[in-house]
Amino acid sequence: MATTMTYGDYSFSPVPFITLTKDIVSSKEGTVSHQYRLQLDGTLTPLPDNPGGYSNIDTLQDDLLTALNEGGKPFTVSCDGSPLLACYPMIDSINFNPTQNNWVYTCDYNITLSFVGFSGEDDAPYVDSVSENWQVELQSEQHYYSLALGDVTTQYGGESYVTDSGPYTARVTHQVEAIGNTHYSSSGTKTKEAWEYAKDWVTGRLGFDNTVLSDSGVINFDVTDLGLYNHVKATTRSETEGKYGVTETWLVLATGSGVPNNALEDFTIEMSKNTATDITTVNINGMIYGLETISYGSAPGDYGITTSKISSAETYWNVVKTRLLPRAQLYSQSDSTRPLNSTPLSRNVGYSVSKGTISYAYSYDDRPSNCISGALTESINISDTNQADLFASVAILGRTAGPVLQSLGTVSAAARTVVIECMMSPSTGCTATLLEATKPTSQVATILCSFETALTGTYSQVFKQADSEQWSPKTGKYSRSVTWVYQSCSGTPSMSMC
Repeated sequence: MATTMTYGDYSFSPVPFITLTKDIVSSKEGTVSHQYRLQLDGTLTPLPDNPGGYSNIDTLQDDLLTALNEGGKPFTVSCDGSPLLACYPMIDSINFNPTQNNWVYTCDYNITLSFVGFSGEDDAPYVDSVSENWQVELQSEQHYYSLALGDVTTQYGGESYVTDSGPYTARVTHQVEAIGNTHYSSSGTKTKEAWEYAKDWVTGRLGFDNTVLSDSGVINFDVTDLGLYNHVKATTRSETEGKYGVTETWLVLATGSGVPNNALEDFTIEMSKNTATDITTVNINGMIYGLETISYGSAPGDYGITTSKISSAETYWNVVKTRLLPRAQLYSQSDSTRPLNSTPLSRNVGYSVSKGTISYAYSYDDRPSNCISGALTESINISDTNQADLFASVAILGRTAGPVLQSLGTVSAAARTVVIECMMSPSTGCTATLLEATKPTSQVATILCSFETALTGTYSQVFKQADSEQWSPKTGKYSRSVTWVYQSCSGTPSMSMC
């Protein structure tokens, strides 16, 4: 029986002793792949065809090194022409060992070959080691909140809802890494680089797994309605080591209600009350952090932001701005005896487009509601001039006691002046009709009419003494002042204060 061994065009003579081992690459989940190793223990000798001598041994060493200078060539072992083993290995190491004849007649050697599949076998994936790890970290800087706002449809004219709550948030990190093997096809060509095989294994395991949040007895999130945002991927690649890894992170939002599940919000509420007045002021300041959604796709050029941070923040803001007044009212109930005025004293909104944030600052107080619809601010002042005695004052020359006072037997007429001032939205346009579009004349007239009706229902004589009106269409400032003089035709008024 004749045994032959070849690597490419090189024939081993004499045929070395072969040791074949099979390594199983596995993880806790099970077997990932197989890897084979061949150990060739042989001897180089020029005998019997050529004489001994170091130079001849050196030539045989060079021939072996030249033949095995690169991997991927066919390695075969046959017996009487029948193949026993065939593969396309990598050359891991070649070592020449000393002999007792000092490499004059023989030279021992050890060759280590490795491969991941015999000819005709498919042992993919071609990886040497793998790892996959998940990490979940609850975000302490974004606290969950739940505000029992109640049904505010009637009170504020907004939507009907019971609670306004922020979501639980968690940072989830997923790390996947593998080291690939070099593999040659049956034609002896390298199909992929080792790191590319590692990448194949890694990319097949990417993506979110919500079971890491619903681990029984650990975190116990309700995963039926999760929002996944700010998905960031970081890759590591070592071509020399055949290594490839990906670390991906998500910001996860869970179980929020009453507000869109696409942003985070932080807000503060401050209350103040001046001892000189019975007015409670409530300031609510906040910041909205929009979250983005990303599509990575499957090919170069597919990457894109499907929902930007600023777009998410704007969607959130359009909803939450109707909640500011109920939130302020909720926290002011203990200090205010009246509901807050629905028209804010001031409001400021700031946009950071690049950061995807919206800041807001609103100020409310519990001043009485406006009587004039659409008025930004308004004031109503009532001034009464009560009746007084009419008398004559006659100065007498030399009278040291002062002038002589003599009653005329009558009294002055009473008067009431009502001044209404308000600030409306400025009018636009340049025609008389457009410039007076927001002028509140009819509403103010209705209020003044009620004062006049109250006077005519009590007194027999009521006269309008003065009536002036001012309107600034470009600023929206309006004022009207009316004075009535009134009296009764019968009866004797008393001027006494006690």
